[in-house]
Amino acid sequence: MRYFKKLALTVLLLSLITIKPIAADVTSTVTKVTYSCNGSTVAFDFTFPLIATGDMTVIIRTTSTGDTTTLTETTDYSLSSSNNDYSAGGTVTTVATHATGKTITLIAETPQTQETTFQDAGILRVAALENSMDKLTLLIQQIQEQLDRALLIPKTETIDMSLANSVTRANQYLVFSSTGAPTVASSGFTSSAYTVSSYMEDVLDDTSESVFKATVNLESGTDVQAYDIELAALASLTSAADKVPLFTGSGTASFLDTSAELLAAIADATGTGLAVFGTSPGLASPTITGIIVNNAFAGAAFLDEDTMSSDSENKVVSQQSVVAYVGFSAYVTDDTGSDAMLKDHAYLTQTDGFAYAEVALTNAGDTLRGYVDNTNNPSGDSNNELGVVEAGNNSDVVSIFFAVRSGEYFEITSTTGAPTIKWMSKGAILKPVDQD
Repeated sequence: MRYFKKLALTVLLLSLITIKPIAADVTSTVTKVTYSCNGSTVAFDFTFPLIATGDMTVIIRTTSTGDTTTLTETTDYSLSSSNNDYSAGGTVTTVATHATGKTITLIAETPQTQETTFQDAGILRVAALENSMDKLTLLIQQIQEQLDRALLIPKTETIDMSLANSVTRANQYLVFSSTGAPTVASSGFTSSAYTVSSYMEDVLDDTSESVFKATVNLESGTDVQAYDIELAALASLTSAADKVPLFTGSGTASFLDTSAELLAAIADATGTGLAVFGTSPGLASPTITGIIVNNAFAGAAFLDEDTMSSDSENKVVSQQSVVAYVGFSAYVTDDTGSDAMLKDHAYLTQTDGFAYAEVALTNAGDTLRGYVDNTNNPSGDSNNELGVVEAGNNSDVVSIFFAVRSGEYFEITSTTGAPTIKWMSKGAILKPVDQD
């Protein structure tokens, strides 16, 4: 009877041991995964196992600065499992989206605790035993992940890598001795075992950026050219043949296309090109289709010579020289504007000259007459009449021309039409003065 009781108890224990589900094996050594954020994705998968959701750590890192932020479960993200127990991983879903330029790292950090109690007598559950073994494996992987980020010496070396105490290390440099062991030294390196030069000692003890730049001769505006947007614009150009740099705006530049012929024509003061530049720049035999001079001509090729005695074939003279040499100048009035000379008006001359009048008479027998006198009413006396022209036919165009001395008065009359009256002055160009 006792034998059957022992057999029944053994069968019961075996059944209790084998009916409990067995936890999954830890077959992967992966303990973390990192994703690049894009401003829209919020779900991030992981394949490594977790014993509990609290074993997950989620870190956001800003790539440009290296700054990190650890997120809080529920507040910043939620977890969902792949098979209800996280033995095959799951998904982290963040509450907020994280912009491009950031990364998100999911890392397993198993608590360093042992919470399973095994009794001296009683039922030994395989699942509990395997879960404890799994946790130990995860802790080993966690330690290995940290070691992978540590400074390690090769396996073949046995050097003591312990550091000196905090008092000895304070305000000192970490260096390696001739045996490769870590030690400390002040800024004054005197041992030949160290390869840091006196120059680098000065660099290492600089307390600010400005002091460092002065030490290495990199002071902006003194040792190196200060940043300038115009120079930066020129530096952005790619040089090429027959190109001239050209500023197109503030801080922008491009190239002006030229030709090999133009560049070949340009020479210095001793050159022979078409364009010669130096202390007296000039153009040799250019073809100029038009020129505008806003001030005055000057130079050896421009003459103020009243007698024209040089008789040059390649020089020009002033207006005054032309008037003096020719002996008279023409003053042509505006036939239609306010400057027009009018019939039946007496004009006082200021120089010797000639009066000219032209008109289209309407009918045969119409006349065009000219008068000169020393009073301001030349036409009042017929004895002052110097010229008269009578139309022989309808619409005849007739004209008269007569001399007038300076200080005399002249007048033009016509029975029909409005004569065009012009004045040619001898010497200075002065218009006769209207007396009416």
